Amino acid sequence: MEKSKVISMKVLLIQPPMIIYPGDIPSVVPPLGLAYMAAVLEREGVKTKIIDAVADGWRHSRLFEDKPSHYGLGWTEIESIIQKESPDIAAISCLFSSQAKNAHKVAEIIRRVDKDIVTIMGGAHPSALPELVLADPNVDVVVIGEGEATVLELTKKLESKNVQLNEIEGIAYRDKTNRVRINPYRPLISNLDELPFPARHLLPMEEYFSAPAWHCRVVKHRRFTSMITSRGCPGKCTFCSIRTVWGRIWRSRSPESVVDEIEFLVEKYRIKEIHFEDDSITLNPKRMEKICNEIITRRLDIYWTTPNGVKITTLDKSLLRVMRKSGCYRLHFGIEHGDSEFRDKIIKKPISIEHARKIIKWAEEIGIWTDGFFIIGLPGETEETVSSTIEFAKELDLSTANFFVASPYPGTELYKTSLEHGYIPQDMDWTDMRTSNPVLNTETFNSERLQAWQQKAYREFLLYRLRKEINPLKMLKRIKNIKDFDDLKFLLEIVKNAL
Repeated sequence: MEKSKVISMKVLLIQPPMIIYPGDIPSVVPPLGLAYMAAVLEREGVKTKIIDAVADGWRHSRLFEDKPSHYGLGWTEIESIIQKESPDIAAISCLFSSQAKNAHKVAEIIRRVDKDIVTIMGGAHPSALPELVLADPNVDVVVIGEGEATVLELTKKLESKNVQLNEIEGIAYRDKTNRVRINPYRPLISNLDELPFPARHLLPMEEYFSAPAWHCRVVKHRRFTSMITSRGCPGKCTFCSIRTVWGRIWRSRSPESVVDEIEFLVEKYRIKEIHFEDDSITLNPKRMEKICNEIITRRLDIYWTTPNGVKITTLDKSLLRVMRKSGCYRLHFGIEHGDSEFRDKIIKKPISIEHARKIIKWAEEIGIWTDGFFIIGLPGETEETVSSTIEFAKELDLSTANFFVASPYPGTELYKTSLEHGYIPQDMDWTDMRTSNPVLNTETFNSERLQAWQQKAYREFLLYRLRKEINPLKMLKRIKNIKDFDDLKFLLEIVKNAL
């Protein structure tokens, strides 16, 4: 994209405050999607601001044990900021269906402040359910899929006063008859190296270094941040909604671009740890190896991990070694289920279990903490298949395991199946759509029994791990892999969280 003349339109990008439910852990992480969008807009001369209502307000938020909590800036504070900024366009992020209520509340506030502000909503939820989102008269446009090019084009069209919404790819809107129109999808960005680094200078970066984050309760260093090195996933997992935004075509940044950003983060923000938020960062193992070698060559003293998981089938012993040498200390594996037929036919994620066993064993031997992801409660699940998943998690000898209840996110095959068979109501309360809260009621499991089995899974695995860790040989191996104080601190934090 070539830089154009300065655009007078002002754009405000908004991360709404969160709804935190009893038992859930708050997550305060940089909204990279908004930061990428801001970077593209700024490059084109658009005056852009970001409100991260979660990061800006988490310190003053109170969590309740018996009811949902408002986590982030208060509504009056958000209204005051919108009034002060007086944007021409306001774009609201709504990644998760469980947070849609707050996203719509922000849209309501924007309309109250100034009815002429063009209000956009984007993210996984509106991308999957544009008609539902546009039933809210406070939302003018839904961005479907990747937002950078779409929001930029919309901004330029509004600037020129020549807005033909039907000509803009990748959006949904209401026409003059109030009918929802969904335009053709915008082609995915093929060359991710063309994108500037996320506009982190518009975010309260220091807040993220001390705020809680659910997927990284235990880290090597608190000065950590997130990065994305690739987009999309070719997998066909029936529970996954990632393709509603990124698509199934995997696209990646060059190793040089990735490590350039790491180096920038180290120099600018004194970052000590990177969390790669890709959905398939190891899909191309040669690229992964080049990234690791580039980190080593530049002598970047960082730790890194993969909270969204890696593709275990592309790993081997030599790649694990170079990953470890470059700073990898924890890997997450989406094993998903203990029953191979269930995994292949219901989840549609075939993997070689023998290969998975080898990778987990090798990772543990060289000092990489292994974390498994498992799903329970999918249609067809029985007590026997859940038990097989629990036993399988133990058998793999993972360091830790996560047992998520199946959530039929909009845009997934599981969502479609659940509606067709009546496993969820047609008028779904989206605040219930959380991996810690069972909503599926199938022929074999209701939500109450499923929650009990989830608790049983965690309890059994934890007791198993405690017995294993008490073993002198296992303890000796853990101690042997301690290279510095951060390693020791990480191990102690793991133990503390387990207890």
